Amino acid sequence: MRRTTIKLLVAMMIMLAGCSDTEPPTSALDTMLVVFQGKYTKREIQSRLDQAFRVYGIPVTEENYMRYGSILVSLRRDAGSSATEMEILDQAIRAYTPGVKLDEMMAISNLMLQVGS
Repeated sequence: MRRTTIKLLVAMMIMLAGCSDTEPPTSALDTMLVVFQGKYTKREIQSRLDQAFRVYGIPVTEENYMRYGSILVSLRRDAGSSATEMEILDQAIRAYTPGVKLDEMMAISNLMLQVGS
């Protein structure tokens, strides 16, 4: 999982280096705003992640924004998912099950969305 995250971050940096019209992202949320599929605001992304962090008992930190944002992008890309990152996150929040970690529920949620579509 760590290698995938590092590869994803490198890919994001390369992709963003080619965006001469925009400022490079300065935070994990700024990066998500650029790479997440769909038209979401930074506030919407942050609000949804904060909600997931509360539900799953995860501290709200820049590191956790980067970690879980990277997981969501990886799930969408690696699985060839038709679901967006925010759809996966919403499903993970709705499907909260005590004892299941957020990253595990995100993977399960992605599969559920794939089967349901």
